[in-house]
Amino acid sequence: MIGTLDSQVIDKYKEFQNKSGEYLDLDIERVEFKKISLSDNTFFEINPKKSEIDISLKNSNIDVSFVPLEKIDAQKGIMDSSVTRKIIEVYNGYTYFKENDVIFTKVTPSMENGNFAIAKNLTNGIGFGSSEYHVFRCKNFIPELLWLLFRADFFRKRAQKIMRGAGGLKRVPVDFFDTQYIPIPQDYSEKYKSIDIQRALVAFLEFWKINYTDVFRKTMNQQQPIFKKIKNTLVPATFRHDDTLVKSFNEFAKRSGYEIKLDEITFEKIDFFDIKKADLLSPKKLEKNQDLILQNAETNGFPVYSGASEYLCKVSELNYPGKIFIPNKENPDISFANNGDGSAGRNFFIHYDKYFINQERTVISFSNDIKFYSLFILNQINNMRAKYNMNRENRPTPKDLPKFGIQIVVPFHKKVNSFETQKILVEFWNCIFDDISKKFNNFEKISDLTAKIDEVLLHKTFNEIYWRK
Repeated sequence: MIGTLDSQVIDKYKEFQNKSGEYLDLDIERVEFKKISLSDNTFFEINPKKSEIDISLKNSNIDVSFVPLEKIDAQKGIMDSSVTRKIIEVYNGYTYFKENDVIFTKVTPSMENGNFAIAKNLTNGIGFGSSEYHVFRCKNFIPELLWLLFRADFFRKRAQKIMRGAGGLKRVPVDFFDTQYIPIPQDYSEKYKSIDIQRALVAFLEFWKINYTDVFRKTMNQQQPIFKKIKNTLVPATFRHDDTLVKSFNEFAKRSGYEIKLDEITFEKIDFFDIKKADLLSPKKLEKNQDLILQNAETNGFPVYSGASEYLCKVSELNYPGKIFIPNKENPDISFANNGDGSAGRNFFIHYDKYFINQERTVISFSNDIKFYSLFILNQINNMRAKYNMNRENRPTPKDLPKFGIQIVVPFHKKVNSFETQKILVEFWNCIFDDISKKFNNFEKISDLTAKIDEVLLHKTFNEIYWRK
């Protein structure tokens, strides 16, 4: 069968010629395609044998690149070939490939995620890697075009349908490629042979990606760190009366009907956990031996918080009398993990409703306290672990928290009491946090859209050839 490109792709290709000034004398409308099998050894060698390596290289035990599965970037589809091993160490038990081979990762979820790459910059031109690779060596076909095909969503979906295996270890069998046919351009002039037209198609696809969708990605990559920095520095900058925040807060307060200005507020540091020590003694906690009971507890009742887990199971209040926390919804309790190298001093939860905790969490109660607004305090202490090196040996338990000397800033104003001032500051911060969250949501939407745009062009180029007999 002979085919030609989709009309929309032809139009886009002509636009690429005009804007880039490349391949101007290639009449893409005259290019015809034929179908070839991915198992056709005229074009591809699948999983070449390592026995082809010169025996002298093995005997001299040369350095080679070692590329395990995690060294292939799923987002960019490129491999990190910088790690080296002696060839004797990796010759048995690993998959062999060489420079410019195309790596197809066959195991789930890497295959679905697009963990495919072209082997580049290999030490001594040789690489070894995961046994979960199928390796394609291109002959009369450029690797970049095959890599683009593998990365196409429609191709991965085809592969996903025939994966074999039990549980989570499903793989694409090598015989899948016997059933897959792809278009290859035929020679149409003395100047433009098939291989040249393939390069032109890759340049065309890369042009649209670089000049359009990558522009959006670059903008997002530049802006995201800026918004993250704003989010991380917002609270301390407020306490420093940052000029921009003074103006922003005063506009917010006026708009919200608050008779208060940021430059009228004074801030004082206090040793907060010395003051709140009595509220950190949590006798209601479920004992460790009760965790076993909770694993099989009934599903109705109140949630249980354990260590870093927001929801372990639910238990009935009647089964555990005296163990339930009842926070003030207007000034909710805060709890955080007090155990574990990765969890101590983090994993904060705000509790508006009844709940249980076990001994791996510390509770700060504000129920009968109108001096401190819990969400105002939370905005200052949720970086405790990073700042105070909290870990399994240095835990923020109710007993030990005061020893860290954690200070928090408290606001004072001549007309508005401290508690109300804290609430207004939290409302102001939340407005900015919400705006940042919306921007991040927009980034995600743009990212999804650009990926779909890339995918549509790949689909039309590879999968919508107009075939005729």
